Amino acid sequence: MAWGFRSDLAGGLYTLLTGFQAANSGMLDGAFRSRPKHFGTRPLAYVGSRNEALEHTVGIHRRTVTPTVVIVYAAKDYSEEMADVRDDVVDAFLEYASSRPHAISNTTLVEPRATEDVELEIDGAFYPATVITFLAVQQVGAQTGA
Repeated sequence: MAWGFRSDLAGGLYTLLTGFQAANSGMLDGAFRSRPKHFGTRPLAYVGSRNEALEHTVGIHRRTVTPTVVIVYAAKDYSEEMADVRDDVVDAFLEYASSRPHAISNTTLVEPRATEDVELEIDGAFYPATVITFLAVQQVGAQTGA
C-alpha cells in the first residue's frame, strides 16, 4: 500500500500551481503547498483540504480523495472587474489542470470537478476566493477469486 499518497497528492497539486504560475505570468502572485499565514500579495493559490473516502474489499484498497485548491483574490473597487479577474484565473487554471490528469503519478487520476466562489474571513477581514475541488482516485491491489 502506498502510504505517501496524501503527501504526494499535496505535492502534485502544488506542482500544478507552480507550473500554472510559471506558464501564466501575472495570473498568480504566489503559490503555496498549504494555507499561508497571511494573504499578502494576491491573487495567490494554495492547496487546501483533502477529504477522503476509503473502501476496502477483498484484495483491493481504494482511496477516493476530494482535495481542493483555493485561489484568493485582491479585492477590486469595481465588482465587474473582480468578476472578470476571478473568471479569467479560474478558467485558465481549470484548462491547465484538466490537461494534466496524471499530475500526481501515472497510477493516480486527478481531475477538477467543481468550483465554488466564497469569501474567506481572517482576523475580521474578508477575502474573495474560489475553491476548486478535484477528484483523485487511487486503487491498490487486485481482486482475487470470484
